[in-house]
Amino acid sequence: MSALDKYLNNLSSPVAPGTRCHSWMMSTANLGVMAGKDPNEIHGDIRCAIPQVYGIGEIL
Repeated sequence: MSALDKYLNNLSSPVAPGTRCHSWMMSTANLGVMAGKDPNEIHGDIRCAIPQVYGIGEIL
């Protein structure tokens, strides 16, 4: 599996804030860099993939 495939796989299975999200973000960012993605595009992809949390345990 290529770095790009792993990057896209990570983006499709994000982790909610408060549940190892930082680790997921760093892994995804590193895979994006290894895949040759533009840093701004990586940032945008990660921001769009993270679930928005409103209140305790409520994910929208």
